[in-house]
Amino acid sequence: MITTLAMLVPLLVPLILAALLIRFKPGTRLEWVMAAWFSISYSLFYFLAGAWFLLSVYVRHAFAGLVLIALVVSFLRLPKGIAFTNISTARDIFPLASYLLPALIFTIMSASALLGYLYSSPAVNLQFPLKDGRFYMAQAGATSTVNGHHPHGSQSYAVDILQLDPIGRNAAGLNQTTLEQYAIFGSPVYSPCDGIVAATENGLDDLPPHSPGDTAHPAGNHAYIDCSMEKVQVLLAHMKKGSLVVEQGMPVRAGTLIGQVGNSGNTTEPHLHIHARQGGTLDRVTSGTAVPILFHERFSVRNDILLMLPGDTAN
Repeated sequence: MITTLAMLVPLLVPLILAALLIRFKPGTRLEWVMAAWFSISYSLFYFLAGAWFLLSVYVRHAFAGLVLIALVVSFLRLPKGIAFTNISTARDIFPLASYLLPALIFTIMSASALLGYLYSSPAVNLQFPLKDGRFYMAQAGATSTVNGHHPHGSQSYAVDILQLDPIGRNAAGLNQTTLEQYAIFGSPVYSPCDGIVAATENGLDDLPPHSPGDTAHPAGNHAYIDCSMEKVQVLLAHMKKGSLVVEQGMPVRAGTLIGQVGNSGNTTEPHLHIHARQGGTLDRVTSGTAVPILFHERFSVRNDILLMLPGDTAN
C-alpha cells in the first residue's frame, strides 16, 4: 500500500500546480516564466513516465489539459505593465533560483523520456502475444527513464504488459490482496512468431501481490521461442503455474496458445514480460544482444495502449 501511494502521489501534483498557477501573483514576468517552466517540465515528465495505470490511464490527458488551462489563465491574469525582471539585490534572485533547479531537472528527465521513442539497432516485428482487451505498456522504450529493464543486457528493449479494466486501471482497488484483482491474471498468452520452443518452466508458484520477487528464478514460469523467420529468441515470462501447454522442442505458429499470464518469478504483480535477443544462454535472462520489438510496426514506450479486438492479430 505504501509503495502504491508513493507512486500515486506524484501523479496528483499537476493538479496542485495548476491550482497554484491560477492563484500565483508573481513580482515580475520572469518569475512567472520560471514558475510556468517548472510546472510544464514536471507535468510533462509524469505525463510521459508516470504510472498512470494506478489511477486511470485516461486521467493523464485530463490532468495535462488542466495544467495548460491554468497556464493560460495565469498568463492572462498578469498585471499590465508588470516588469520583466527586477533584480536589485541577491534576495531577489532566490525566488527565481527556487524554480530554476527543479525545472532543469524535470526538463532533462522529460527529454530522457522522449528519447525512449528512439532505438538504434534493427527491430523485429512480432505478433502481439495477447488478445481481446486493452493492453498497457508499463515498462517499454529505449531509455531507463521509461523502461526499468533498459540497463540490463538483452532486456534493454523488454516490454512489460498489463491489461486495463473498463476505467483504465490494471487492478481493482489500491491495495490488492489477491491475484484475481488484476485484469491480466490468467489471460491466455500466444506465440508471437513461428518457431520452435527452446525451453520452458511450468512448476513455479505464483506469488501473492506485492511480494518480494523470486530472484532465484527471475523469469518465473516461462517459454523461450526460437523465431525462425525473425532470427531471434523471444522470452515470455512470469506465467501462471501449470498453465503452459507447450514443451521444449515443440514447433509453434504465430498465435499458438502458450499458457496464461501469472505472477511467478522476479515480479511484484501479474504482467507479461517479453523481450527478444540474439545469442545468449538459457540460464541467464540478461545474456545475449537485445533486439527492439515492434507490434503493428510500432515501437512501444511506457504509457502506450494497444487495443486488441476479437479476431485481431497485431503483427
